[in-house]
Amino acid sequence: MKRIVITGLAIVLSANMLFTGCDFGKKPKASDLPPLTLNWNKTLQADNRISVYMPVAYENNVIPYVIDQDLSNIENIGDFNSLTEEQKKSIAKDGFIVNPSNNLLMQDIYFDNNKQSIPGFVSLDSVVHLYNQFYNNALLYLEEEHLSEALEQLTEGMLLKSIKVQDYITDSYLIDIAKRNTGYFLTAKMIIQGSSFTDSSYSIDPEIIAKSKNEYELIQKASGKASSPLFEESIDYSRYKTNGHYNTNEKYERYYKAITWYGQIKMPLLANDGKGLDIENTQAALLMSYTAFVQEGSVETAKLWKDIYDVQKILIGATDTINIFELRDVILNTLGEAPDMNQVGNKDFYGKLFEEIIKLRDPSVNQYLTEEKLLKNKDFSLFGERYFLDNDILKNMTDSALRPIPKGLDIMAALGSNKAKEILTQDIKANELWPKYNENLKKQENFFAKMDNSIWQSNLYSNALWINKAALREYERNAKVPYFMKSEAWKTKNINTALASYTELKNDSIFHKEVTANEKAFDSSRSLHYVEPCVEVYSKILWSLETSVKMLQEKQLINESLLNASEEYMNLLRLLINCSKKELNNQPLSEEEIKSLNNIGYTLDSVQGSLISSASRINKGKSSINTSIINAEVLKIGQLQLNMATGLFDEIIVVVPINDKLYLARGPIYNYYEFTSDINLSSKEWQQMNGIIFQDNSKAIIMGEKLDTMPKQLEWKNIYRDTEEIDNNK
Repeated sequence: MKRIVITGLAIVLSANMLFTGCDFGKKPKASDLPPLTLNWNKTLQADNRISVYMPVAYENNVIPYVIDQDLSNIENIGDFNSLTEEQKKSIAKDGFIVNPSNNLLMQDIYFDNNKQSIPGFVSLDSVVHLYNQFYNNALLYLEEEHLSEALEQLTEGMLLKSIKVQDYITDSYLIDIAKRNTGYFLTAKMIIQGSSFTDSSYSIDPEIIAKSKNEYELIQKASGKASSPLFEESIDYSRYKTNGHYNTNEKYERYYKAITWYGQIKMPLLANDGKGLDIENTQAALLMSYTAFVQEGSVETAKLWKDIYDVQKILIGATDTINIFELRDVILNTLGEAPDMNQVGNKDFYGKLFEEIIKLRDPSVNQYLTEEKLLKNKDFSLFGERYFLDNDILKNMTDSALRPIPKGLDIMAALGSNKAKEILTQDIKANELWPKYNENLKKQENFFAKMDNSIWQSNLYSNALWINKAALREYERNAKVPYFMKSEAWKTKNINTALASYTELKNDSIFHKEVTANEKAFDSSRSLHYVEPCVEVYSKILWSLETSVKMLQEKQLINESLLNASEEYMNLLRLLINCSKKELNNQPLSEEEIKSLNNIGYTLDSVQGSLISSASRINKGKSSINTSIINAEVLKIGQLQLNMATGLFDEIIVVVPINDKLYLARGPIYNYYEFTSDINLSSKEWQQMNGIIFQDNSKAIIMGEKLDTMPKQLEWKNIYRDTEEIDNNK
């Protein structure tokens, strides 16, 4: 179907378009039908609120200290007799070392610290790890308990109403558009029901049914780009390949494909660089929006749409595309409260319609995605496409011949890590392999540098990237922060932290374990502990949690377990912020703060258990083990795919200043892996490669030998980690 475009007063019509459209079966005259009942729900609007983050005030004022070369001025050096001479040199030089361990959970090392009376180092890694678990379990719970059922009801309601609206359309061209809208919802129904069967009671044109079946088959194959049978334009059907938790059951898989279908089909309302109206798309979008407000049966489709949209807004952000409520207002402003939608096909109406469409809001996120003038585009889609801020970066940092596979370091450099950029350019020499590398990296850096805070703060996923960006903070040698935070090795360690956290974000499926507090809370107020002083990161996580929980409570979309976990986690963050501020100003912690830090392992265990419990019904009957050791297939190019993974957690030993004395404190950090593969690798298979063996009852884990197929450690990690194996391919 060709497009009709109006530019100024000129109307360009294709002759074959004027005569397209033939009625299916016997169609009653619209004048003989009772008027449609409409409920405009004028009080309903899409929730586009964005809470504003207010930075927490703090000051870096740590008194400089010196670590003796022989570590003799460290009070508890006698508790670390197993340190090698090489490790001691590293501690004196960098202020810390990182060793491999067999820890399956981050909290395990804190329990061990208590048993051995070793000061605990509350690492940023352990705190960020909880945030990713919050995101994962909130996603599981909301999609299963609320979004899947609501989307199914919305689809059925919109299909029935679309069929009904067709009867009131008399304009032959509009009839074709109305039929295509029906096919749009019929395709979604096929996806949700898992078959292309169509009930004969639906009065749908056989040609539309056939096209919807073809759409459904292409979606199920998910093989790549093809011409859409319904929309007659190229669509990338590989977008319907599922991964992560969407592969765990059919309900998740169908939900993912249906919401992707609703987001992928966009209808640009303007043409000719914003100077003209795309009539075909505008007519389709107006008819679809009108359909949502038709009162038919007990299903309030407009309210259902809002319920789904508002939850998606919390998880992945507000859509940049025009929505049904905005087009509702266009209809009311141009045709009134009892509109004859046939007027949408009247060319005398186009000028007035163009005036209203041009007033609609411009996109807020898309302006950052390309140098093209996207601000002049106003696209309609039923739901915004699942676009994530980082999606284009890895793809844009490749060249099919010279650099076919990107690196995780590319994302860290784009987020602002000078150390990642240094490794890429000086060590890996990416620009020598691909002359356009520096130019492309600069574009990605600019992408994030000019990002408005409202975009970073708009949803949980963007919040996570924003938090990882803060975790990459680099300090100069003269900065008044703890010694270890100023070393080149620490900057590299932070890259490992951010990349592992990013990996957890990309992998939205984690094996679950029934976590019980099998360790007693440690109750000594005399123990020593040190919090990695990252006030900015902790405050951003706290803001993200407070904002998200408040919105979920307002919408009554949070269960008791998720709420309890969130509140306990927020209390922990407040504690860490206060402790960090004191440490940065050389102030002693209170007995109550020390007592709370003594129980850090118990707290992590408790929060994790409540988070998992919030989604436990969803995972009933599946493996109940959570090792937190995961693999994420981030990007596929040809037959190869880029894998990011987390291994058994490492232990970090850090020289920390406590009450004017120096101590060695121990804590957990991520162990990040990155490798390419030509096979799909599940997280469970990755765990087995790490030597994790599952017993038949899935209630226990046995540590075996790592498989020979385990990828080697990345070479750039050698600056801070006592690595077993080094990947010479970097």
